[in-house]
Amino acid sequence: MIRLITCLRRRSEMTSEEFIAEWEDPKTKMLFDGAVSALQPAKFVRNRTLVVKFNQDLMEMRNSEAPFDAVVEWWWQGTQALNPKMETPEAKEALKALFQHQKTFIDIEKSPSFFTVA
Repeated sequence: MIRLITCLRRRSEMTSEEFIAEWEDPKTKMLFDGAVSALQPAKFVRNRTLVVKFNQDLMEMRNSEAPFDAVVEWWWQGTQALNPKMETPEAKEALKALFQHQKTFIDIEKSPSFFTVA
């Protein structure tokens, strides 16, 4: 299996509450659902970071940056399952719409995406 993981940071001018509102907005869910429908992953997970004291404790203990605001994971059986889907007009359109929307509340440059082997 392969996974595409994206670690998302909100735009610097947004509060956590504003990010959460955008993340939970029905339009955001609809756009993710469209991309899932087009790309047909074996598994898809969309998680938002909890705003809890334990995250602050972890940052201090590890002397690290603030956690990402959200993480998205897409799973496929392998590249042979993903490659054909990425080339469809539906996938290109769905991903473009999702990306355009994400730019309104996500700092794209500080939100890395990468493939892993699961």
